[in-house]
Amino acid sequence: STRWTDLLPDLTRIDDCYGILGVHYIRKERYLVIVNDCRSVGKVTETGEIFCISNVRYVPLFTVVANYQEMVDDPCKLLKDGSFYFGVEYDLTLAVKNHVKSSSPDPIFLWNGFLQ
Repeated sequence: STRWTDLLPDLTRIDDCYGILGVHYIRKERYLVIVNDCRSVGKVTETGEIFCISNVRYVPLFTVVANYQEMVDDPCKLLKDGSFYFGVEYDLTLAVKNHVKSSSPDPIFLWNGFLQ
């Protein structure tokens, strides 16, 4: 089997990653925000496990600013305070009713329903 180090020999492993929160701009610098520690808090469905974020890491994307860790301390504290959750196979941004397969959409959510 081919390893990623064989395909991309110039890359260096920096940390474990359970999820990517996105790119955060701080003082014109870009950081990739990764979840590098989490804990399972339960299952919604058989495959719908929900995780609580325990730790995040800000990875500079282009330039490393001296003392950048001081700039990201506050957002890191906020993201790992136990208030943020994610699901790998279960979309937490959808209402529970939208996870249930239905043959027809709920009319209250159809802005153009009068066209039918």
